[in-house]
Parts: sequence; structure tokens; C-alpha cells
Amino acid sequence: MSTAGHGRLNTVYEITCDEQQAQQLVSLTVSLPQDQVGPFLSRAYPVLYAGISAAGLTPAGPPIARYRVDQEAFHVTAGVPFMGDFIPAPPAQIHALPAGLVASTVHVGSYEGLPTAFHAVIEWVGAHGYRIAADPWERYLDGPEVADPRTQVCFPVVAA
Repeated sequence: MSTAGHGRLNTVYEITCDEQQAQQLVSLTVSLPQDQVGPFLSRAYPVLYAGISAAGLTPAGPPIARYRVDQEAFHVTAGVPFMGDFIPAPPAQIHALPAGLVASTVHVGSYEGLPTAFHAVIEWVGAHGYRIAADPWERYLDGPEVADPRTQVCFPVVAA
């Protein structure tokens, strides 16, 4: 477990490390300023759900947002898991979350508090003999209309 503050009170994040199957997503990826992530996700998910529905498929889990930051930009991928086969209309594409070990925790509350959950997982990874293997993602277990939404913060890891 890791303890981290998230603004209004101290939160203890329970970190788990579990084997995950690969998961295919229909996704949209953009590069934008970090303060534009929320508006992008609000526009992207309806498009992705409509694409899955138009293909006669159903979502296979909660939506995700995956992040990569480099010197040039903040890159975000909005994705919705699905099962089956289809070719999405551009600019949507098929993206996969990797199979393997994933260290994660669940943050309950405002999205603004998510950085402390990310830091808690990062600290746990280093303290438990792992290293981060790929870009992290958030899995939205509740929608933004929920007063205290649950967001799972996930990091693919390998033994250090």
C-alpha cells in the first residue's frame, strides 16, 4: 500500500499487481495541451461508442485514456474496448492494451486528484522490484456525472 495526499484529505491507495490479457480498443489519438484533455475525451467517447454500435458490436469494458508525454507534446489516446472484428472509420483506429503484469490502484473522487494516484503507483512499482514497461492508462469505472467517480490508474510493469 502507498499513502498519498490528494488535496482535501489523506488517501491510502491499495496497489495491486495482476496479470492482464491483451485488450483491443477502438481509439482516437491526439497531441494537445494537457488542459485540453477533458474536452477531447468528452468529444471522443461518443464517436467511439457510435462506431462500435454501427458495427453491430457492444463495448467490452469501461473506456480508457492512455497518456504519453515527450518533449514536444502531451499525447492522449481515448479508447473503448470491444470484442469482434471491424474496421473503424478514420481517424479512429484499432489500438491494443498489452498483455502482462499491470500495477494499479483505484482513485475515488475528482479527476484533479488523479496525479496522487499515479505517484502512489509509481512509488509502489519502484519499491517492489518492478519497473514501468509502457505508457500508463486510466480506466473510467464511473462516468463524470457521478459525484465521486472511480478511476483505475494502470501501469504495465516488468520485474526490474
